[in-house]
Amino acid sequence: MKRFAAGLTAVLLVTGNVRAEALDEEAIAQEEESPAVAVELAVDVYSAYVWRGITYNDGFVVQPSLDVELPNGFGVNVWANYDLDDYNNQIDKDEFSELDVTVRYTLPVDFAEIVLGVVQYTFPQAGGPDDSDTIEWFASASYDVLEGLSCGLEVAYDSDQVKDLYAKVSLTYEMDLMDGLGGELSASAGYAGDEWSASGDPGFFDYSFGVALAYSITDSASLGASAVWVGALDDDVLADVDERFFYGCNLACGF
Repeated sequence: MKRFAAGLTAVLLVTGNVRAEALDEEAIAQEEESPAVAVELAVDVYSAYVWRGITYNDGFVVQPSLDVELPNGFGVNVWANYDLDDYNNQIDKDEFSELDVTVRYTLPVDFAEIVLGVVQYTFPQAGGPDDSDTIEWFASASYDVLEGLSCGLEVAYDSDQVKDLYAKVSLTYEMDLMDGLGGELSASAGYAGDEWSASGDPGFFDYSFGVALAYSITDSASLGASAVWVGALDDDVLADVDERFFYGCNLACGF
């Protein structure tokens, strides 16, 4: 249940004909260079499927996605999970077990990246649409603290099945390792309401530590690898964490 650049055209008002013409030419050039619609296709392969500390499959999965960045800050993401293992006969292998559709809007502000959106979670292997399919509304904010270092906050509310809140804080550090190769270190901690909790009491839920590498094959294609360590912050709130480490690789191509 995952994944998440479009250009904005600015109108500048200046005095002086020469300066105004120069800025107009620059704005036109920027508009031509920035596509009205940006599309990214990606395929991730992971050794397990773990979301918010909860294990959905302890075997290999394939997770394709399509992301479309529309003009004026709107975007759509379609993501799916394909199971290559049956998780001890709990799910059907070699089939799709989840399809998520996200519609989002990025606010036009400069001080932070603020995103509002809604996710439709669909589980094809469940008994029917009323069994587990659900809708979640979310708001997220990311702020650059220092060069390469950013902090984030995400708050999500499941309005259908769970009817409760989940919140996550995160830190991410990005670095250039060499020409075309970038690295990322990340850490996060989650807090869940009583309906998410195994004990029925709200509290700190899950944590994660991640390391990732990404190599630019071309200007529009990249190849990456990552490893993630996960666990429960409170065993009474998040019980029975099956998978505490998983890894994977991904290929992404933009248009």
